[in-house]
Amino acid sequence: MRALLGALRRADDWLTRGFDRAFPTAANPWRYLGALAFLCLAIAIATGIIAYALYDTSVSGAYASGRRLQQDPLLLGRLLRGLHRYSADACLLLSVLHLLREAAHGHYLGVRRLSWLTGIALFWLLWVAGLTGLWLLWDERALYSIAATAEWLQALPLAAEQLARDFLTQGTLGDRFFSLIVFVHIGVPLLMLGTMWAHIQRMEHARVWPPRTLILGSLAMFALLALAVPVESLGPARPGHVAATLALDWFFLLPHPLADASSAQAAWLLAAALTVALALLPLAPAPQATRPAARARPARSSMVDAESDFDLAVPQDARRPLVLAWLALGLTALLVSGLFSILLVLSRTPQLMNLFPVADFFRVALVVHVDLSVLVWFLSFGGALWTMNATLRYQPLGWLAFAAALAGTTAMCVAPFVERAAPVMANYVPVLDGPVFLAGLVLFGAGIALLCLRSMLAAAPVGIRISGGGALRFGLNAALVASAVAVCAFAWSWYALPQGLDPRIYFELLFWGGGHVLQFAYTLLMLVGWIWLASRIGARVPLSPRVVTLLFSIVLLSVFLTPVTYLAYDLASVEFHGAQTLLMRFGGGLVIPPIALAVLWALWRLRTATAGERPLRAALIASVALFSAGGIVGFLITGNNVRIPAHYHGSIVGVTLGMMGMVYLLLPRLGFGAPDSRLAAWQPYLYGVGQLLHIVGLVWSGGYGVQRKATGSEQILRSASEIAGMGLMGIGGLLAVGGGIVFIVVVLREMVSKR
Repeated sequence: MRALLGALRRADDWLTRGFDRAFPTAANPWRYLGALAFLCLAIAIATGIIAYALYDTSVSGAYASGRRLQQDPLLLGRLLRGLHRYSADACLLLSVLHLLREAAHGHYLGVRRLSWLTGIALFWLLWVAGLTGLWLLWDERALYSIAATAEWLQALPLAAEQLARDFLTQGTLGDRFFSLIVFVHIGVPLLMLGTMWAHIQRMEHARVWPPRTLILGSLAMFALLALAVPVESLGPARPGHVAATLALDWFFLLPHPLADASSAQAAWLLAAALTVALALLPLAPAPQATRPAARARPARSSMVDAESDFDLAVPQDARRPLVLAWLALGLTALLVSGLFSILLVLSRTPQLMNLFPVADFFRVALVVHVDLSVLVWFLSFGGALWTMNATLRYQPLGWLAFAAALAGTTAMCVAPFVERAAPVMANYVPVLDGPVFLAGLVLFGAGIALLCLRSMLAAAPVGIRISGGGALRFGLNAALVASAVAVCAFAWSWYALPQGLDPRIYFELLFWGGGHVLQFAYTLLMLVGWIWLASRIGARVPLSPRVVTLLFSIVLLSVFLTPVTYLAYDLASVEFHGAQTLLMRFGGGLVIPPIALAVLWALWRLRTATAGERPLRAALIASVALFSAGGIVGFLITGNNVRIPAHYHGSIVGVTLGMMGMVYLLLPRLGFGAPDSRLAAWQPYLYGVGQLLHIVGLVWSGGYGVQRKATGSEQILRSASEIAGMGLMGIGGLLAVGGGIVFIVVVLREMVSKR
């Protein structure tokens, strides 16, 4: 190994001197291989976006659309295809050269170990993106590659025999397969961008872009190459027929002839051996010349203190009134939703439910309760945090956003009393199908859209060297981006859905995609609150700011993949719903458990808390417990019964408790009294225990098949066990309402008093 690395080092020195003689030192392309690879990736992504808009990604139209670009009389299609293809090939080649050069210099040791390992992952992600891009051309070369890949997969114990038949048979090959290819081809580059961020995090003064001279020269070279040697498709693919001879792309299709010359198993072994060898290279002893010099490191205790200081600055300037305005809107929405929740609980409690003979009353109250306690409360509190996290720029736009949200919320609250509108129990955003309520909902959505726009325009930089506060600000920015993507998803669904559908189907499809994305925003706000609260009560969360930022980035990656699901699938398809659910499981399943465990570990080691810290600790404990309970109930769901709202309540209440704790934390920092009374310390437990009993009652009744979204005689409670379960639900709901009222009382009392 040392001899090989030494040979690479000598070859690199020789090539560096040669390029230095041919180019100015500041524009030597050999010194910017990594930056040039990123430039090529950026060109490929930019041209790919344009090509996607012009491409018909279906079995019947893919080949013809490629030919139309190729035969464009203005040569723009030829230029577009050439830039896309040659930049992708160059990116792969430059990545290999960059990897060899970094190995020659020993840049796989010390702090660069993460960069080395993520670089290996980037190489394989790039290969997958390029391979699936060639498949989308749907010519003879694409068919050969698909067949060869299927045979390669068949060598693994994955039961890929049926997969191979699907690739090679016209009867079983459909547009769904092409939708999957599009999903992978677009999603993988987005994943690469997130991995690229991790790739350069441990580097000091990492240069992402090459010098301007190399950028312009590369663009000119690719343009001339695209026009002089145009990229052309071969003959159209005919499933069941594979051409005897064809021209290969030796950059991305090299594994195919290797497998043909040996065997699929041998190709797998070679790929696995190279990957493992590169991954284990940081463990091998390096020559003395390539070993990184030892650096002076700060004392361990001071480093831990700095990294564990997760805190957010609370402004005392012109942003403070806007922060208070958003906070007041959220608290008012929570209070009004609590009043409606009392009616909800009474309408489902045995012995009392007969007082509410009209089932629509329950549904109308449920619509208003859910929208106020989730949509308005969560996004308004998010507005307070995003305003706090922003700079002073575009303040008038921020007030305009608040005014629109306030007007929309008011219209939604008064709608049940001024119009007779049918309640539609759509998931995520239930509605009253009447002009007043819908106008209020649209107005509130416009306010949130303006809030997202203003917060993005006025966002404060997080910085490359991420501190604890920087990690929390990144989490807030990630929640902001998720909310903006959700607004775009709602608009996309509205544009794509046909008019005239049944309202139940229409609103369910309208809010499904954006509603899923909003869950990411809510979860990110809660996770920021967990870490912030734990740090403020003196609990040391055993996560560094970089790790926290990386975990938030995983959630953000799932958000960025949402447009891919819209492009790949029809809104009413099972695949679209499944893809959205998969993104939620991926984004939440990988991120929430490690942060929850880290917070619980920090709380376990915390022995004492002051009077002012007890409400924060109680809110944090109750939030983690309820959110975890909601996740556990999610695994118990079978059928359409009240276990579904039990899961929903657990998750939503976990977020609510986290936000309650952040309100307690913010009050003294905004100039109000500190909630340090016993009532404040017990309020999260009262609210949490009530909600837990509510959930247990729903799970109990759901086991007997009690249906969700039903009330009064519609519940059909046959046995004493069913009645007991729903009775427990009612008792827990009333306790939770009491806990919510106590929260409002505590907050109002402290806001009236001054520090």
